[in-house]
Amino acid sequence: SYVRIKYFHSDETYEIIIRVGVHSVIADGLADTGNSLTDCFTGKAVIVCGKECLSSIPDISEPYKLKGYRLIPYATVSGNALMPVFRPDDVIIRSRSTGRTRSADVLIGITDEQNTAIFNPKLFHVL
Repeated sequence: SYVRIKYFHSDETYEIIIRVGVHSVIADGLADTGNSLTDCFTGKAVIVCGKECLSSIPDISEPYKLKGYRLIPYATVSGNALMPVFRPDDVIIRSRSTGRTRSADVLIGITDEQNTAIFNPKLFHVL
């Protein structure tokens, strides 16, 4: 199982459904073993979403108003920074090819650089 998830490669496509209150968004999902970002306080994984994907959620332009808001440190090949994260009411990861779904207890990170939701495949594939 370790080897299978460590060297995960898939052409499978996903969608991430994020609900905050009565508002929901559906974002294109990308399973990436390189996303190992977790919150140091709760230990929850972070799904990194572009601000554009989350635009229909009220207060996304002022994320400090969202439930569970805080800044967490992260590193990329281009450097280190702080990422705003919040706690959604519900997150579901759905495989578009198989129709399988899995609920995820995660935080949502907000970034300007992308238009997809990047998640670790461990959130979807059981080891």
